[in-house]
Amino acid sequence: MIPLSLFTQIIVLPISFSPEKDISVHQIKDSAVVTFQSATVLFGKVKSGEKISKDFIFRNSGNDTLFINTVLASDGGTIAYWPNHYILPGETNSIKVEFGFTESRSGYQDKTFTVISNTQNKIVVLHLAGYIDR
Repeated sequence: MIPLSLFTQIIVLPISFSPEKDISVHQIKDSAVVTFQSATVLFGKVKSGEKISKDFIFRNSGNDTLFINTVLASDGGTIAYWPNHYILPGETNSIKVEFGFTESRSGYQDKTFTVISNTQNKIVVLHLAGYIDR
């Protein structure tokens, strides 16, 4: 089990956030909260043509069940696999991402994965970054 202290909690608030109007204490107290170990995973330096596969580890640090609706990849060269079941409060799981078409890429790469879930913050953007050497 990964200690909670290793996780970074990401909360996205609306631009016109008003605590009294937008979020009640009850809503925050009884909601799922997705907490990622890191919002950015580095793959280092790889040769062109190598397939990259990494995991984004997360925890449901809220008080309600977490469900990830979808994970949107930034382009056709990337794909994400996420759990298709409920994650109970306190449980840890992962989103596996793959970057498979590196032969047509070179230089620094930063691929994004948009996680949409039933959490209070609804959307979290993850980054898979590194360098592809031709």
